Amino acid sequence: MFLDIGIRAPSTKNTIKIDSETGMGSDVLCDLNKYPYPFKDNSFQTVRIWDYLEHLDDIVKTTEEIYRILQPNGIFKIMVPHFSNFYAFTDPTHKHFFGFKTMDYFVPTTKYYALGYTFAKYEIIQTTIGFPNEAKGLKKFILKLINKFPGFYERHLTFIFPASSIYFELKALK
Repeated sequence: MFLDIGIRAPSTKNTIKIDSETGMGSDVLCDLNKYPYPFKDNSFQTVRIWDYLEHLDDIVKTTEEIYRILQPNGIFKIMVPHFSNFYAFTDPTHKHFFGFKTMDYFVPTTKYYALGYTFAKYEIIQTTIGFPNEAKGLKKFILKLINKFPGFYERHLTFIFPASSIYFELKALK
């Protein structure tokens, strides 16, 4: 079973859509800033949240709630604006910004997890910095380098070559 949070795509027979707004074709309506969500523990194989996490009040609590409803080794897929994206800052409904290391706070093998902000445990399967469609020429050569050396990119090149998005794919460690 799959859960889509705030995704504006048609439902399929194996997917439940949840949103906090009516009229979005959702199967379940609820305030996504209130916990727990109306699902049992270990309910979903995959949870996707596209361009929505940045609008929620608390990334840590939301990520912990997703962890609760994911099955062991379940996959959490996240697409959000990269912090260098012009719209990340100009949209007044955005409450958070994301970079390559943001999800490291949920990975027990990193120094960030040791700070103790969360109990949720994930393994990072993939992190990819994306660029707008008009940057297709940039994509061929530089995109590989940027994703191979994301720290250098984010420290030195983000405002010369701003990214559009960042994609995270995490596996729940239960």
